[in-house]
Order: sequence, then C-alpha cells, then structure tokens
Amino acid sequence: MDTLRLSLFVDLAQSKSFSATARKFYRSQPAVSISIRKLEEELGVLLLQRGAASVRLTPEGEILRKQAVEILSLVDDLKFQASQLAKKPKGYVRFAAIHSVGLYELSDTIRVFIKKFKDIRLGLQYDEFRRVYELVESQEIEFGVVAYPQATNAIEVIPMMEHEMVVIVPKEGPFRGRAEVKLTELEGQSFVTFLEGTPTRQAIDGALKKAGVAVDMRFEDNNIEMLKKAVEVGMGVSIVPLKTVEKEKSGRFRLLHI
Repeated sequence: MDTLRLSLFVDLAQSKSFSATARKFYRSQPAVSISIRKLEEELGVLLLQRGAASVRLTPEGEILRKQAVEILSLVDDLKFQASQLAKKPKGYVRFAAIHSVGLYELSDTIRVFIKKFKDIRLGLQYDEFRRVYELVESQEIEFGVVAYPQATNAIEVIPMMEHEMVVIVPKEGPFRGRAEVKLTELEGQSFVTFLEGTPTRQAIDGALKKAGVAVDMRFEDNNIEMLKKAVEVGMGVSIVPLKTVEKEKSGRFRLLHI
C-alpha cells in the first residue's frame, strides 16, 4: 500500500478540502482526487462522501483514518530508527501549537532544530488548544505545544518553558511613566483578554481573583494580535505573555511588568 496515498487521505480527513490538501502536498487537486480513488479501489470500499463544498468520511473511512494514523506513525518511527543507525536522523515530525505560543516562542527553537537536523521535515499547524489535545490523543501529531498544559490518561506533559506575563496599556492610557504595576492597581480598569475557558484566560482570572481585583471586561478574543490591536486603539488594558510583545518596536502600546 502506498503510504503517500494514506498521508493524503489522513490530511483530507482533517481538512475536508481537496484543494487544501493539494496545496499542502504541492500537488494538483485532480492528482489528489485520483490518489484517493485508487486507494478506494485498492481497498474495495467507499472512504469519502463528496459534497459540493466539502467531503466527509464514511464509516469505513473513519476506520481507515484511525488505522492510517497508526500506520504512518509506525513508518515514521521506522525511518527515524533506521536513520539513527546510520547516525543521520531522517523523518517527518508532525506537531501543533496554539498561536500565542507557536508564533512567538517556537521560531528560535525551530530554527536551531532545522540547522541541526536538516533531513527531518517538520509539519507545524496552528489550532485552538482543545483541537491540539484532540490531535495528540488521536495520534495525528507527535506532540502539541500549549499554554498551561494538563496531563490526561492519554497525554504526558513535559514542561518546556515558563513565560512571564505582563500588562500592556494604551500609549495614552493609565500608569504613564511607570515600568511596573501591581495587579491590585488594575481594579476597575477596562480589560481585554482571551476567551473564557482557555487555559491562559483561566490563569489570568485566577490571578486577578487571588488579588481581589475586579476588572471591566470589554473585549475577548483568542487571537493575540487582535488583543494587541484592541489595547492599541484604547479599548482597555490586557495581561499577555511577555514573548508576544517584547519585540514590538512601533510604540503601539506600553509594556508594564507585574
């Protein structure tokens, strides 16, 4: 069985778009369609129900997806172990990260890794934290990178780094001429932050509650760039990871250590 066809099928099962999978694998959409058809012919079952806008798995397709993920993982492990014997690691590592971590905290690490292991391909996707956990648990990726990780029966947590949280305020906002601020000083401030239920939001809410602080919630979004923009235009102050703002040079807002 052609492992490339399995890879195309697994990705298509996730993207639900022939065009998206074709772009990812640098192939034409008809080529991807033909590969899936040949896989269906080889197995003698219909794997996908094709619609005008998207595709979805048949029951047989869902069974194959789970098994294909395991097969591809075993193939990657075999390639890596063989390359280790030759002292030249090769393979494909799939992982996912939330935007606020992946965009700002992984770039240097990835750059070093690529220079050291030139024959290992990396497949990074950005997603919201719940989806990252799902991808790890279903073994569609080797690992995920999230903020404030929680272990489960199927997931082991390996601490990667600790990041400092800071307060950002509009240029013409409160605390002018200051380099630091206490959490208690945020009492009653207009506040913009991550969506309720996300790990970072839970950590922020917990810290504010512990300090006995009530803020005036004005805007919520999980996109860190949207939060920075909201602060820039004066909607309120925010608490964000230092890594996401420390390289800001445009003077969009002011940064205060807690």
